[in-house]
Amino acid sequence: MKTSRFYFKVYVKNIVFLLMIISVSFFCYYHKEVLETSIYLFTRLSSYSLYCTTIGMMIISTYISGNKYEVIETIEPNKNKLFLSNILAGIKVSTLLFVIPCIIIFSNINYTGVNMYTIREFLNYAIIWYCANTFAVVLGGTVGVFIDKFYRYIICMIIYLFLTGSSMRLLYLPSKFSTIFSGFLSIFTDKITASINYASPILFNRIYLLDKLFIVFNILFMITLVYIKTNIKTNKNKHRYYIGALVVFLIIQSSMIYMAYPLLNIVNDPISEVENKNIQHAGYDIKGYSMNIDVFNKLNNKCSINLTTNNLEKNQLEFFLSEIFKVDKVFINGNKAKYSRVNDKIIIGTDNIEDSELTVDIEYSGKVYVESFNRAHVLYTSNKDISLLDNIIYWYPKLDNNQKSSNFQIDVKSKSKIYSNLPKIKEDKNESYYYTRLKGEGSGLNILSGNYTTMNYGNLEIVYPKCISKSNIKIWVDENLNQDFYPDLDISRINKIIISSGENDIVMDETIFMLIY
Repeated sequence: MKTSRFYFKVYVKNIVFLLMIISVSFFCYYHKEVLETSIYLFTRLSSYSLYCTTIGMMIISTYISGNKYEVIETIEPNKNKLFLSNILAGIKVSTLLFVIPCIIIFSNINYTGVNMYTIREFLNYAIIWYCANTFAVVLGGTVGVFIDKFYRYIICMIIYLFLTGSSMRLLYLPSKFSTIFSGFLSIFTDKITASINYASPILFNRIYLLDKLFIVFNILFMITLVYIKTNIKTNKNKHRYYIGALVVFLIIQSSMIYMAYPLLNIVNDPISEVENKNIQHAGYDIKGYSMNIDVFNKLNNKCSINLTTNNLEKNQLEFFLSEIFKVDKVFINGNKAKYSRVNDKIIIGTDNIEDSELTVDIEYSGKVYVESFNRAHVLYTSNKDISLLDNIIYWYPKLDNNQKSSNFQIDVKSKSKIYSNLPKIKEDKNESYYYTRLKGEGSGLNILSGNYTTMNYGNLEIVYPKCISKSNIKIWVDENLNQDFYPDLDISRINKIIISSGENDIVMDETIFMLIY
């Protein structure tokens, strides 16, 4: 298109384009050292380059839409097509600028550590880059079509600051809705304040898809408004179409928030949090667990609980099990049992059973995705990435968070190698799956999988993300494994450290699940 080529020349000849080149080069080059660790970390730290390009693209797009070019309007009098040509030219310029971070990334990444996770991180960077810059171009062009006065630049900046500022402000409102809405509203990454999960930095799940679709529909809504402005002749019809477009837009965006609501769970939500009180389990204790776990995009668990009983005070058993899971079957001593759910509790009728030992079988399933309030993903299940940490949610039936040590025998079927606080007795692998048996005594059960590897350091087994060098891991362990950080812990009994996600370190028997910053 001749009009697109003309606008492309306007973009690259503008002084703002030169400023964008300088700023992108500076911020990307300044943070190039972190590329040896993670492209996602580079994405976070070099985010100012994206701020500069989006502001610059928005200003030039507004400038083009607000000006009249007689030469080009003679070739193409249709203002809507000129608007689309402006967008196409902006995407071309965005691609030209994208070459700068690509050169720096491919010149500095550690090629020996390149794997599926590296590709994910780069793809995420590209998606954020194009979504944010395309949005900025369309926003600037839309405002320029509706307002041809100089203050159109001020209007653009107000909208831009709202989208970058309000989303961060909403993030700290104590509600699940504000967390979802602020994440969707941000045209950049919505995890800018979250601690980095180096083992599984990017999860391409439905939350991620809905987040980006939210931006795409914002772009389509603005394009629709310009189409109505430039193609509908009478003001009366225009108003009708404007209202209709707004209604459809709000319905679509509200539907995406509605679809995201059951997919996302927020840990330690002060509004929705179930009171963490111990169940009054007088008369029975858990002796051991036997579980058959299939964990892919969702968790399927056939959990068998061995109980010792002594004069049950009630004709029922109570366990904590997160309400995100659907309970399929419950049996006591092989007989089908009645049960009910109250928030995170499952209450099972015993029908006056007086046996001194009971076996309770609970089959349940569900998709696990839990974030902290700063949008760090702490618990999740996917085909390649798993984080099932104890004492964050009740992902397996428990009596309380102070439950006594129990015997565990766990069989796990997964698509990737798993790591746990429990000893690994057996691990088999075929073309598609890992079959792992965990067995031992412990106060809880944690299962992790992701971009992990292992090493021995002294008497410690350390499980850590592959993207972090051995030397840095050793330095981190030396600095943090001491009585200053763990004043009540006998350090000498620790034999395993797993670098994990989450908000706090977790000490479980002889294992520390340690965060790294």
